[in-house]
Amino acid sequence: MIGHREAPLRGSVPGVVEDAGVAADRPILEMIGVSKSFTSLDGHESVALSPVTTEVARGEFVSLIGPSGCGKTTLLRMIAGLASPTTGQIRYEGQDRAIPPSDFGFVFQDHGLMPWRTVLDNVLLPIEVLRGRPRAEDKARAADLLETMGLGGRGTSLPGELSGGMSQRVAIARALIHEPQILLMDEPFGALDAMTRERMNDDLQRLHQDNRRTVVFVTHSISEAIYLSDRVCVLTGRPGRVAGEFGIESSRPRTSETRTGDEARRYERVIRDALNLSDRESSASPAPVLSAVGSPS
Repeated sequence: MIGHREAPLRGSVPGVVEDAGVAADRPILEMIGVSKSFTSLDGHESVALSPVTTEVARGEFVSLIGPSGCGKTTLLRMIAGLASPTTGQIRYEGQDRAIPPSDFGFVFQDHGLMPWRTVLDNVLLPIEVLRGRPRAEDKARAADLLETMGLGGRGTSLPGELSGGMSQRVAIARALIHEPQILLMDEPFGALDAMTRERMNDDLQRLHQDNRRTVVFVTHSISEAIYLSDRVCVLTGRPGRVAGEFGIESSRPRTSETRTGDEARRYERVIRDALNLSDRESSASPAPVLSAVGSPS
């Protein structure tokens, strides 16, 4: 579950259920009362993220959605150990620790490819950092990943020869090369055109379905979150708090019809309502945030 279920949001949709997609065994990832504050040079403290309590099941695809500045990326960075919580703890596989570097892959908003390295060498970079000189089997896996991502034969290309969509595919392959347990994705498709973004969504869905790797995905797109996720977590404006959670029960594999069907529109309506409610609460004096797991009709 995500957040504290104090009361359900009104106007919930059919098929939005508690703990959708959560396995019966121990969650792979837990955040317990995790918050983050920053102190400026003049000593002023700014709260970026209010205490968040959440868990993510092994193999689950969870999207974080909310307005800019609500702490989505901050939460992702804390999960990865790239920033430390001000309060609370992060537990990975039942232990009080962040995820070890070998156990996660991170896909950033910008692909961050090194322009002087070939596509293949960019993909192999995590192997070099974590294990040293790539072995023949590492290179074979990198070539297989590029083939899977539709980039077969582009291993010797330089990043400057690729389109934006191709570059993000390389970035995803790079994040997967060391076979991590968890894939963390910070709005990786935000800069792409609509058609390329949809194709990347299809590629990501296929990769997730093939291996059921755990994914925590940050996005500003409601439709993208619905299409990809087992569960969508809505955060309020700064400081971010959990406004609601929604299990997405649409059958997989999801198709173009899934994007535009009645079920998708119902999910979009209830998630948009949660976002609008969180906007109103963020601009008002402190009021309890409703945590929700709805239920369609």
